Amino acid sequence: MLTSVLDAGITEKVVRLGTRSSDERIAQYTLGELERRAGVSAFDRTMKQQYAIMKQSEEHLSNTIASIRLPLASWEEIEEFLCVHYGDHYESIQFPPPWISKVTQMKWTEEDLEGEFEEVRRKGKKRQTIKKPGHRTMYSIWREGVDIHFLQQTSPARSKPPKGNQGEYGGSSRIRSLLSNPRQLFASIGFHDTIPLVPRTNRPIYQLLRSFDVWDMSLAERARLADEWEADIRAKAYESQLGYYRAMKVEFEEECRLNDEMRDDVCSLPLRCSYACSTQFPGPSSPAEAD
Repeated sequence: MLTSVLDAGITEKVVRLGTRSSDERIAQYTLGELERRAGVSAFDRTMKQQYAIMKQSEEHLSNTIASIRLPLASWEEIEEFLCVHYGDHYESIQFPPPWISKVTQMKWTEEDLEGEFEEVRRKGKKRQTIKKPGHRTMYSIWREGVDIHFLQQTSPARSKPPKGNQGEYGGSSRIRSLLSNPRQLFASIGFHDTIPLVPRTNRPIYQLLRSFDVWDMSLAERARLADEWEADIRAKAYESQLGYYRAMKVEFEEECRLNDEMRDDVCSLPLRCSYACSTQFPGPSSPAEAD
């Protein structure tokens, strides 16, 4: 029937719906071919723009999910949280005893001179460098117990200091010597016989939340308090991001719906402008139908 319509010159606005035909003349009238032609138009450009919007919405949604699942709080989040909710703890962390400030400054100077130690974890074949919260801040010094690890060192035998002008701290070798010898460092700042004791207390979290002298806390207490703070930060971040995630999800679903509608419009455009014909027709089932 389709070839008869074309041969008679009745119209060329036809669509071949069947899939089987021995006549190659009507190949150009298949639904797939007409959809392809309809796509190469201004409508196609609109679809590409809509697809780009949909992908952008998808990216925003993925970023929101990633921020909710972020395993570590950033220093900016920690600092803001402590300033608002635990101002006395924050002040104590920021202004440690003078000897801790000295050790911290020397430690960072040594890292600048000799390179910084990095913690690396393997995940399959990939190596991932781990940056802990508050990297190179007094919070990281306190949380990691740099001062406590310094005090726990066994003092080596006394040795003569290096000769010559070694700069403010005597160069990297002088810094290394002081950082490995608590007695020598305390003597260098005028505390010859006074070395602080290593904190070994193990108080519960409710006491730590009321104790503002954070540098007197043991390693276990610092870990307990920091974990409590960071878990609270993540919980608050989750709550604030959850509403944003829901809004992003609705927006993404709407963009997907619009994209699907546009695709359907492109597919149906040839059918709206054409006569649909099948290459296979069932024969009459009765003489009456044949008439």
